Amino acid sequence: SKPNITMTMRIPSLMLRICGMKVVVVVLLSLLLSSVFGASPPPPSPPLPHIFVMVADDYGWANIGYHSNEMNSKEVQTPTIDSLCKQGVELDRHYAYQFCSPSRCAFLSGRNPIHVNALNVEFVANLNDTQSGYSGISLNMTLIPEKLRKVGYATHFTGKWDVGFATTAHLPINRGFDTAFGYHTHQNDYWSFDNNVCNQTADLWHDYAPAYSLLNPTTCSQQNQTGCVYEDDLFTSHVLKELDAHDPATPLFYYWAHHNVHEPLEAPLAYYNKFPFINDTNRRLYAAMTNHLDTDLSMVVDMLKQKGMWNNTLIIFLADNGGPTYLGGGANNYPLKGSKLSNWEGGIRVNAFISGGYVPENMRGTKLEQFVGMEDWYATLSHLAGVNPFDDVAQKAGLPPVDSLDLWPLLSGANQTSPRTEVHIGNGCCCCVERTVYVQGIIIPPYKLLIHAVNQSFWQGPLYPNSTVIAPSGTTDCGDEGCLFNIIDDPSEYTDLAKRHPDIAKHLRKRIAEVDKTVFNPNRGDAIAQMCATFDDKYHGYDFPRIVS
Repeated sequence: SKPNITMTMRIPSLMLRICGMKVVVVVLLSLLLSSVFGASPPPPSPPLPHIFVMVADDYGWANIGYHSNEMNSKEVQTPTIDSLCKQGVELDRHYAYQFCSPSRCAFLSGRNPIHVNALNVEFVANLNDTQSGYSGISLNMTLIPEKLRKVGYATHFTGKWDVGFATTAHLPINRGFDTAFGYHTHQNDYWSFDNNVCNQTADLWHDYAPAYSLLNPTTCSQQNQTGCVYEDDLFTSHVLKELDAHDPATPLFYYWAHHNVHEPLEAPLAYYNKFPFINDTNRRLYAAMTNHLDTDLSMVVDMLKQKGMWNNTLIIFLADNGGPTYLGGGANNYPLKGSKLSNWEGGIRVNAFISGGYVPENMRGTKLEQFVGMEDWYATLSHLAGVNPFDDVAQKAGLPPVDSLDLWPLLSGANQTSPRTEVHIGNGCCCCVERTVYVQGIIIPPYKLLIHAVNQSFWQGPLYPNSTVIAPSGTTDCGDEGCLFNIIDDPSEYTDLAKRHPDIAKHLRKRIAEVDKTVFNPNRGDAIAQMCATFDDKYHGYDFPRIVS
């Protein structure tokens, strides 16, 4: 008789007769369908997150609600900020530069300030170097909005630029942002928009040109606010308008570099009058400006929710440096030592957190004490957008590479360690002629070493302006050997351990010397001749890029 051959393969009960033999073949239906119709499409990728960044300017450590103390809690009114932090991830050891421009350069370029810009000089140019011969970020460094825009992000900037505007190529609208509205220098007046340059030059731009039509009457000031628009109200209205017009299906990157709470200390009377119990004028103004900052952020949160964007939005809140606690500054960094313009913890350890619906549920309400740097957001945002953080344009130009490290595995709870094992602390003069840049310190947890003269050497009490100055000049000379602190056990930097642990100090000094060899400090040139005359004659007293034709 004919053999009954049954061949069994993994196919769902498909019966075939071949040459009088019954053949039963069993295979996966999916494989059959794949062979007939082609491979099934992969599941759709999750949408790219919306990213909203708010940078608070000169924000004191104790001037945020979740860092306030028993004595100043009544004057620190930041309910929105506190709520967002509570719903998100507090970044307890977030480090920035000691003053404004270098921190912003670090965030946008992904480089430690010593590798991009550690100075605040503005009105200079070296015409022999058309890429790096100006203040701010070299034109051959790729900024984060340029990276994000390549993968479909809408990119917007509002507020304080402060990373260079010597030429039109340096303007935010030409550095990766689809729209740009703000001022280019370190500061301007909240009412007149003047920046104290060239006989009070107005500094307010929209995209490619000055925002002439938005200037307040010349009579507007802190003392006369009738019929005037406060600058941060102007910015907030603009941000809300752009958010309202945004298509939620398009990923959004919004960089809002808020003016508050940088000097000049000025606030709308409606906010100033909330704090009649504060006798010190500077402290009262600072409290009013802080509350204004919080209110502005609350309106953004409401708009994101109204637009149905909140659940896919990552909020990043950062200060660019510690608060100015020196006389006239109004801020409070208690219990940290020092102030803006110094490399004590009060100058470089800053308020920071992430929030929004994109934060993984398992991380909400947590506080991370791992160390991170301002430059690390570049690689982190690149990761979220699915782009490579490597900067090939800078490499071809022979410029320093990106220093940024991807924080998302830490922020999302995928691991418990920070990729940043060292914090390099640069020092460059804020606004001086010498423009020297060097590495003044390093943190290799738990230790921090500072060398040479360190400014703003004092501790505050719980209320500004109470402080104790340990030297007539407010400066501590740590010399070449350095001052060593265990900033985990001693976050206020009271006890110098250099003599107790000479081997540790020696190791950190060696690392400082090694890192110092990598400092990027190009010749940025000299003051631009006839600059003020050009503004007055050609641009009617309005601030323009420094190199003009």
